[in-house]
Amino acid sequence: MGEKYLDEVFLEKKKEYELLEYLKEKKNYDEKLYEYIRAGSADIGGREVKFHYERFFNSLSLAIPDELKSNDIDENNKIFSSEIKDLNLILTRIESTPKELTLKEYKEGLAEKMKKYAGLPLKWVEEGVKIKDKYKITYVSFLNPVDDIKSYNFIFYLVIESSTIMVNFNCMGDRINEWDSVGKGIMECLEVFSDEREKE
Repeated sequence: MGEKYLDEVFLEKKKEYELLEYLKEKKNYDEKLYEYIRAGSADIGGREVKFHYERFFNSLSLAIPDELKSNDIDENNKIFSSEIKDLNLILTRIESTPKELTLKEYKEGLAEKMKKYAGLPLKWVEEGVKIKDKYKITYVSFLNPVDDIKSYNFIFYLVIESSTIMVNFNCMGDRINEWDSVGKGIMECLEVFSDEREKE
């Protein structure tokens, strides 16, 4: 019994060590990934992925993976998708100055909406608030099932002048393991070009 117990303890410690090593490597990779995206080219899943910058809503500039093709809906909604729609970047501008949502309010509203339409709860992965060039960016990521396939979403939003701009980067199925850090990389590399900023 003693030997079996020691084996179990060893296996648990090994798993814990492997997880810590994986998280450490992932953090290092993520930090380098932001630099590569900013420079215009990154190794994702063993292949070179090119990025280019586009300006949106006369307010901000984002790095877009070249493989995503534009499908504009209207002046306030922009969608970029891969050929089979397993990788998407969606931008939405809400004009006027709404009450700024707290992270807690946003998560609660999002969870309620997703449960209503998908019928299943979300699995939260990460959340936070960061300041970039005086602008507050709120972000959250989660996993949810879509027709028996898992979908990973990284969403961030910020208020620029009289508009709230929301960005949703999502990937599905096998893409998740390779692309889950890219949404955060896109957020890290954004640039604001508002009239308010240019007057300073």
